[in-house]
Amino acid sequence: MAKLLSLAALALLLVLADAKIYRKTVTVTEISDDMRVSEECQGQVSMQKMSHCEMYLKMQMQSPYGGGRMVLLPSEQEHMQECCRQMSQMDEKCRCDGVNMVVDQMMRGRMMTEEVQKMMEMARRLPGMCMLKPETCQVGRLWF
Repeated sequence: MAKLLSLAALALLLVLADAKIYRKTVTVTEISDDMRVSEECQGQVSMQKMSHCEMYLKMQMQSPYGGGRMVLLPSEQEHMQECCRQMSQMDEKCRCDGVNMVVDQMMRGRMMTEEVQKMMEMARRLPGMCMLKPETCQVGRLWF
């Protein structure tokens, strides 16, 4: 009976050890200051830079209408199209990291104002505006 219990315990240990071997680990790498992007997305986010997304958001926020207009000015439309192109060249799982990088860059040195909240809401919806998935991103998680 003792041998049977010992064998059962050994089998259980082997199963548990085997389960730990297959556990996936996602490493987070620091890119600049305190901004974090998953290691598997770091190259894509760095390569795309998301400069057009940043310009689009800045132009929307500087608009006397407060952003979020249905009809864009030609320069806004150009930045929006290029932003969509930049995001479409990234893996779906990396797009929100890119959007968060833009928000982080725009947030440095700013307080949480109504204008910033509007910008964050627009940034959250950027992929969906480009007809890309995910349609929305959780933004602001890099600087809170």
